[in-house]
Order: sequence, then structure tokens, then C-alpha cells
Amino acid sequence: MVPNNGYHWWYIDALDESGQNGLVIIAFVGSVFSPYYYGKRQRGDANPEEFCAVNVGIYSGGRKQWSMTERKASALQRSRDQLAIGPSSLTWRDGELEIMLRERSAPLGRKVKGRVLLKPEIRSDLVFNLDGRGRHHWHPWCAQAAVEVDLVKPNRSWNGKAYMDSNWGSEPLEDGFSSWEWSRSHHGAEVLVDYNSNRIDGSKHSLSLAFSAEKGCRERSQVNAHPIRKTGWGISRSPCSEQSLSLVRTLEDTPFYARSLFQTAGSGNSNWLVHESLSLDRFRSPWVRLMLPFRMPRKFN
Repeated sequence: MVPNNGYHWWYIDALDESGQNGLVIIAFVGSVFSPYYYGKRQRGDANPEEFCAVNVGIYSGGRKQWSMTERKASALQRSRDQLAIGPSSLTWRDGELEIMLRERSAPLGRKVKGRVLLKPEIRSDLVFNLDGRGRHHWHPWCAQAAVEVDLVKPNRSWNGKAYMDSNWGSEPLEDGFSSWEWSRSHHGAEVLVDYNSNRIDGSKHSLSLAFSAEKGCRERSQVNAHPIRKTGWGISRSPCSEQSLSLVRTLEDTPFYARSLFQTAGSGNSNWLVHESLSLDRFRSPWVRLMLPFRMPRKFN
């Protein structure tokens, strides 16, 4: 169970070999960036099951589609092998993860419908304490999976590689951190993951990890960050890489969060780096939360 005021999310990102098609799916119990959940927490203990959502970002060439409809506890169903939120579901079956999507994009309400199948290739049982107090955890449970994407709305079908992890906490995310940056990339047979956070107490925490099917997980030496220009909303981006990077495109640019796709120099067409940058200081701003309902509608029944 997710404790009151807490959260649990499951994150998946996927790319085809060309980098032209991408997909991100995040299932939330306790939607950490919900303006509705934030307001409820400020007034007292809030039940995270009353604030659930499946977030989908679809990227094809220079076009994208976004959906994130928040739903109440009556729309949540959980078992050992399945998580269902409204009409969308994530189901483990014979060692594979089948995701059925039935969402509508915001703000235009276009349908997002289809099936995504993930076949894990590199898994890990390691769980990391991110805040040093045991209140926020990260589990990079599948650094690499084969993915089959078959969407009806919009009409997209492709195969590629995916990454999956999970985060959970017993308090609001903004109570533990002021900002963080995260990235994952492929380097030969390894998947490289870097996680750099600025905690609310002023301390910093960094993880540089490498995952492979043969060696499991190993720690890497601290990797240099490569600051690039800020996003249109002024969000800083400093991806970590052992090689030089070039920005391919900014996938998401919001007032407090950015997702970007990079390519490492001289690494060929299939070596992509996915990077996320989050400013929780910005998220706390009242003007930011006033904007969020336009991208995060809520169903009350």
C-alpha cells in the first residue's frame, strides 16, 4: 500500500533504432505532480489512491501527443500481476509486460489507444535510497527490454528497446528534493544510468551505474555533466556522459520539467541518451500549479 501523502510510479521509455519514434508511459498511484493532490496534501493527510493516472507521451518525428487523465480510487484495480487505472492496464503475463492504453490526449481530447509489449532482457533487484532518510526509493528493475509498439490511435507500429524503473516515497516528492536530473543511454552491451539530485536539506546525491546481462549492475566513476542551453521555460539541463553529446530534440518542455533526446558523438545511429530534468522548486510556485489542470484533467466519477 502507498502511505497517505506518498506516491508510487512505474516508468517506461522506449525508442526505435532510428530515434524517430519514441514512447513514455508512467503509471501513478499518488500523482506527484497533480495540482489536486498537492492541494489536498496541504489541507491534511491525502489518500494517494484518489489521485491515480496513466501518463503517455508519444513522439514521432517532430510531432508529439500527450495524455494524462487523473482518476479516483474507484478507477484503480491492483493484483499481484496487474495494475489497472481506468481503461488502461499494465499486466505481467509469462514474464512479459503487456500494456493496454485507452486514454485521451490533453487538451484536445484525441484518442490514445493500443498495445505495448515489453520483454525484459536486463533486470535488477537493487533498490536505492535517494534521500538518505529512507523516505524516497528508486528501483531500476529492467534496464533493457525489447519492445513492440502497436498503436491504433495514433496509427504507429514499431519495435525497439525500452527501459523500466519504479520510484516510491512516503512523503511528497517536493519535501525531499529541490531538483534532480536523470539519464539513461546504451554503450556497447551496457546500459548506463546517471541520477543526480539536490536534496531539500542542501545536500547532493549522485549515482552512476552500468547494467549488463553478464555482469549485472556495477558502479561507475563519477561522470562529467555536459551543461547545454536551458529549455524555453528556463529549465536547466546537464546530462552526464563519458562522450560528447548533441541535442536531437526536446521531447517535453514544461514550466518545471523537461525531457530531451541526445545522441553521443561517434556512437552510431542507435546510441541514444534520454534525459530528464525536474525542478521541484519551480513546481512549488502557485502560478505553475494553476497551469497544470489544462494538461492534467481529472475525472470525478
